[in-house]
Amino acid sequence: MASKPPTPPHLSAPYKSVDFFMKMPSMMKHSVVMLDAAGTKFISWKARLWDTIDFVTTIKNYLATERPAEEERYDEVVQSMIMCSIDNSFIPQIECSWSAKAMFKYIVSMFHFPSRTTHVSVWQEMSNIKFDPPGDSLNEYLSTIRAKIDELDRTGFEWMKDSFLSMQMQLGLPTSRDFTFGNISMILDAHLRHSQELKITACKTEAAVRAEYHQMGSADSSTMPNLAALSLGRGCQTPTYRIPAWQEPQ
Repeated sequence: MASKPPTPPHLSAPYKSVDFFMKMPSMMKHSVVMLDAAGTKFISWKARLWDTIDFVTTIKNYLATERPAEEERYDEVVQSMIMCSIDNSFIPQIECSWSAKAMFKYIVSMFHFPSRTTHVSVWQEMSNIKFDPPGDSLNEYLSTIRAKIDELDRTGFEWMKDSFLSMQMQLGLPTSRDFTFGNISMILDAHLRHSQELKITACKTEAAVRAEYHQMGSADSSTMPNLAALSLGRGCQTPTYRIPAWQEPQ
């Protein structure tokens, strides 16, 4: 008895069809938040693009893995999906990328993530999510919490005790006019860009908070503390920076 022939690619995965490719630009316009040149909607763009590509390809975490050689021509469809979701100014910088994963990773690297500014913002938004029965929907409340956790995950937040301690040190700071501690996130982001092999530890956060507090009492409070103020100090060990799985190089 003859074996059953394999299902044609365009039937087993619709995104491999010519029909999908023709409709794709319009679909991306309605499914994904466009990434402008300034990256003002970067977080939303990244989350929607990731979910859309996973849904279309039916492959979980598609952008986190290199596709096998035999899938190369179909990966080009996903590359086109990415290009349709970004401002034209990005195209010259990514058009030589060898895969959708590499293309996505390059765009992400342009915005220096993981970002402490983003992590703090998402944590604050999450802390403001409250369930108030009987008027509120429990399902919506739980779904919103999960979405925020997923957002933190995608932006490279490390789910470790030290990370939670570091975050809470910053979230508990006052926001009054006299004591805003407004430079902390910028200092930590600058440190992360300056030393990519390091992560933002509780020691680093404590050093930044102390430096900022000291700066408030100085004559010139407008000057941001030098990166030297973020030295690990006694008792702190240099950690190994773990890149999130979706950003790991091959």
